[in-house]
This record gives sequence, structure tokens and C-alpha cells, in this order.
Amino acid sequence: MNTTATVIAGILYGFLTLLFFNCVTLLLRSKRLYSKRMRTFFAIYVTSMFLLSTGAMIQEIIILNQIFLDVTGRRSFRVTFSNLIPATTPFIIWGADGLLVRFKITFMSMYNNEFIFFMIHRCGVA
Repeated sequence: MNTTATVIAGILYGFLTLLFFNCVTLLLRSKRLYSKRMRTFFAIYVTSMFLLSTGAMIQEIIILNQIFLDVTGRRSFRVTFSNLIPATTPFIIWGADGLLVRFKITFMSMYNNEFIFFMIHRCGVA
């Protein structure tokens, strides 16, 4: 099961690499679309998330090697749930959630009255 998950993660990492290079290319070419401050923020964010994902992929490969490719015949690596999760996973989740919260706060400050009115009527509160 862990082998299949690592293989699928490797395939998806290839897609992530393509997406990273496309984002960086777009940020470098679109000087009129975003301000310099916003482009710098996005460049730092995209690069840090890519590096964190690279670290997670490397840790998954190391864990897979320690579990299945033990040449001595004895298992020196104790498999627990905390060993199977890469150490960079919480930072990846916090980074993605932090970006969403930032844009939700921006959205609510721009459209505060309309958004609250829409949510009250949509949820059936009023």
C-alpha cells in the first residue's frame, strides 16, 4: 500500500514540477497583471511550497527504502504512523490554508455587505 502511494505521489510530483515552472514563467512575464509586491509574494510562496513538496517526496522515498530494501535481513526501522508522514506535511497544509485565509479576508473586506447578505439568505438564516 505504501509503495503504491509513493509511486502515485511521484507521478503527481511530476505534475507539480510542471505547474511550478508554469507559475514562475507566468510571474516573470506578467509585469502588468500584478504589482511588484504581489509578484514577489507569489514567487516566494510558490517556491517555498515547491521546496516543501520536494522535501516530502524525498522523505517518502527514504522511508520506502528503509522499510522494503533492508539488505541485512532484519528490520532496523520501526514502522509507526508518525514515521510514515513526512515532516514537511504540516507546513504544506499551513501554507495552503494560510493563502486561502488571506484571500478570504481580502474578499470579505472588499465585498463585506454583499457577501454577508448573500450568505444569510443562502443559508436560510433570515
